[in-house]
Amino acid sequence: GPAQGGTLVTVSGVNFGFQPMDLQGVTFNGQPCAVQMFSVSMGIQCRTPSLARSTPGTFPAEVSTRINGLDSKGSGGRFEFRPTTVDSASPSRVITNGRPLVTIRGNYLLFAGRMTSVKIGTLDCTQVSINNTVIQCRSPGGAAPTQTTLEVSIDNFRYTRPFTITADPTIEQPARTRAIVAGGVNVVFTGTNLDVPLVKQATFTYREETRVVVACTSDGPTRLICPTPAVDVLGIVVTVSLNLDSFARPQFSQLTYESTPVFSQQDYVLINNVAMQVLSINVSPYRVVASSRPD
Repeated sequence: GPAQGGTLVTVSGVNFGFQPMDLQGVTFNGQPCAVQMFSVSMGIQCRTPSLARSTPGTFPAEVSTRINGLDSKGSGGRFEFRPTTVDSASPSRVITNGRPLVTIRGNYLLFAGRMTSVKIGTLDCTQVSINNTVIQCRSPGGAAPTQTTLEVSIDNFRYTRPFTITADPTIEQPARTRAIVAGGVNVVFTGTNLDVPLVKQATFTYREETRVVVACTSDGPTRLICPTPAVDVLGIVVTVSLNLDSFARPQFSQLTYESTPVFSQQDYVLINNVAMQVLSINVSPYRVVASSRPD
């Protein structure tokens, strides 16, 4: 159990006495184990002491009794006190109706037969997976926006950190209506709370059954940027839908795919008696010409 104590252990044996007053105490490494139950037939149940300020280790249970005025002491069994720690918990911010995974990293987080509890405020963070170094849980949905805490508890071990529940994002339709066949054009969604740590994706759908999912990034709380994928048909109309992790908020936009720009390098020309190199960019129905010195 954790070195911070609080683990309920059962000590079984004989000659513990015939009534509760016969039991003088149970200790581990000289520290008292708080007796919760004494039974002649079932033994003793007690909660382990905290050894967090001393060296954790494995120690036997020492039982002291006084029966008919005679003191006796016995020891047996072994209990390992492990130095449980939490090093990090992320994210520290979620939205009201999103349910992203919260990942907690540390050491000695898993103990057989006992529950590791994670709460965000007063609500349970539903455990998804746990091993000795990592806990993953699904954050609760439906909580009102607030500043609260995340708490990890294993028996008497406690870890707390500040935690923020933010209002759900709002998202506006993007202004862009055209893209190029080669892809790579940024579609920018605007709104609020778009920098919350969520899995941000856009799905581009064309020909009804063809779907391409791309990762989006936010460059602040008001902008979400999604690059367009390449398509193989000119003039096709593509529908864009947006999903933010478990917070499904599809926003539909339509893009018309046009020709990819063609770059052509032309001969040097003299402009004001200076040799300049001309670059022509052709994108129907536009043509852009730029020049530069051949340094």
